[in-house]
Amino acid sequence: MSAEAFFAPSLTPLWVDALVSLLLLNGAAFCVVGATGLLRFPHFFLRAHPAALPYTMGTWSIAAASVVWFTATQGGLSIQPWTVVVLLPIGAPVAVVFLSRAALFRLRQAGHAGAAAAGDSEPVRTQGSARRRDGP
Repeated sequence: MSAEAFFAPSLTPLWVDALVSLLLLNGAAFCVVGATGLLRFPHFFLRAHPAALPYTMGTWSIAAASVVWFTATQGGLSIQPWTVVVLLPIGAPVAVVFLSRAALFRLRQAGHAGAAAAGDSEPVRTQGSARRRDGP
């Protein structure tokens, strides 16, 4: 294989390649931040939310890179990658709710004290919140 095959001129303008590269690196950086959030928190319920925002921002950035790339290479506006952006805010919260409910169910089955079902225990009262029975 010759060296000309590796250094063939690109069919897209340099600014398109640069913009797509920046958007992809931005998306990767957001995903790394989300992974760091997953490692930082001690248990599932704390990990569920903080990772959602960086992953969503990373996905938006990667979808924007796809729109720019396919618009530049196909000659017309390409909006198919934005279906990911439209479906992600619908699917991600629903998935987190179902995963959280499954984790809570497993904790209740194991008899964990902090996972009591609603109405199963007395309400927690802090100091100063309980009313005195002998006075106002």
